Amino acid sequence: MSITIKNTCLKLMLCAMLLPVSAYSLGPVDAEFGAVFWAHDIDSSDIGNSSADGDGAYAELWFANSWGLNGQYFTSDPGLPGVADSSSLSIDVMRRILSPTENNFVALGAGWQDTELPGGGSGEGLRLVAEGRAGLGVLFVYGQAAWMPELGDAGIKKDLSATEIEFGVSFTPFPFLNLRAGYRTFETDFRGGSQSSDGYLIGGAIHF
Repeated sequence: MSITIKNTCLKLMLCAMLLPVSAYSLGPVDAEFGAVFWAHDIDSSDIGNSSADGDGAYAELWFANSWGLNGQYFTSDPGLPGVADSSSLSIDVMRRILSPTENNFVALGAGWQDTELPGGGSGEGLRLVAEGRAGLGVLFVYGQAAWMPELGDAGIKKDLSATEIEFGVSFTPFPFLNLRAGYRTFETDFRGGSQSSDGYLIGGAIHF
């Protein structure tokens, strides 16, 4: 993984946590920073199948229910001898195309993906994103899909592309706290094979 890109993305996610303190002069700001645990299975054409555990973090910053900055970071430990851990880091700029309320919206966006694959190799490139939420009161459902058409080459894995899908439910017992449970899948295709990681996640976030 490119160290420069990784550090830049992590700094942007940190800014998403810190900006709400001083950004209200720019207009209504909605921000969230959370952590998740991801229990998943890996199905790979080159390293085989394995159960895996992973941690994750995410940050969201929305201005006036219009423009947004989203970041995600996931790790995966396949638990296979000689197989290194993998990770996925992304940062997106989003625009709500429909937003009647804070938790009822449809948004489209684009960003950057940096991925380290199970078994070695990494790829990076553009990602296109769609996100939506729908709910009433303290409970809502959410979903996000991303397509990465060209992530380059990762060692012997050529012509990488990927898709990512996450959906679930979120519960807000207090105005500053969100709890979520969902399902996430990340699939990478390359010349002559593919790798997929999919499973359930649970987490919580501080909401500003």
